[in-house]
Amino acid sequence: MGNELKMIVEAIHQHNEYSLVSEVSANLIGNYLYLRDNKIISHVNDYNNFKRKVRSLINKLEKRGFIIRKSEGKPNYQINNSFERKNSIFDNQ
Repeated sequence: MGNELKMIVEAIHQHNEYSLVSEVSANLIGNYLYLRDNKIISHVNDYNNFKRKVRSLINKLEKRGFIIRKSEGKPNYQINNSFERKNSIFDNQ
């Protein structure tokens, strides 16, 4: 898993476990990660591109089953604790 994906999964976990925010959305995670690293939004295009990238990565994580929605139709994500890793050609047999 790439570094950016790890940061997103970590941020979702932190918000689910320690935050008072009720819904963990891609928008919330994008804002959190961008402002954590940049402190202010100085270039709007960079900010928008970053948030698009986060949204795309969250879609990939959801598609692969690493994260799930707490309820259908709402963008409220949590870590999928029952995720089962599939075998890889690189696994020792």
